[in-house]
Amino acid sequence: TLKNTLPELTTFHWHGANVSGPYVDGGCHAPVYPGESKQIDFTLDQPAATLWLHAHPCPSTAEQVWHGLAAMVIVKDQHEESLPLPRNYGVDDIPVILQDRRFHEQNQWNYRADYDPDGVAGPTAMINGTINSYFDVTTQKVRLRFLDGANRREWRLHFSDGLPFTQIGGDGSL
Repeated sequence: TLKNTLPELTTFHWHGANVSGPYVDGGCHAPVYPGESKQIDFTLDQPAATLWLHAHPCPSTAEQVWHGLAAMVIVKDQHEESLPLPRNYGVDDIPVILQDRRFHEQNQWNYRADYDPDGVAGPTAMINGTINSYFDVTTQKVRLRFLDGANRREWRLHFSDGLPFTQIGGDGSL
């Protein structure tokens, strides 16, 4: 159930989820008005993947996502569970949501003040909603599930000691 407690229209959209019908997929044509609730029902039948869900009210999609109306969605299946991959969520299977912000007076965000025709980009990187985040690794292998939640920034990721990444998945699958 999507309950809109915002003072403005919102909606939702699944990225990478194999859902049937335009209303189930959300988007501009499935509005949820202030104070309204919508029931969204579907059976997900697809391979394991890291997907995301976000607000999608035209023309406010970018602004609502920038304000945090987005989430990572992890889909599992038997094939993925049979592979020798880290899967202990929060220990060796870590979501990494990348964003950036500019902090104004009293450390406030201001989407409209930072907006230009190409979108919004801020000088401060945020990971999982925090600045200067860190994670104490306690295992030999770690699975990092990256989601670019930035409005317009492209990220170039690397380890400071040059340790290599091994990519095991991309938009929508292993």
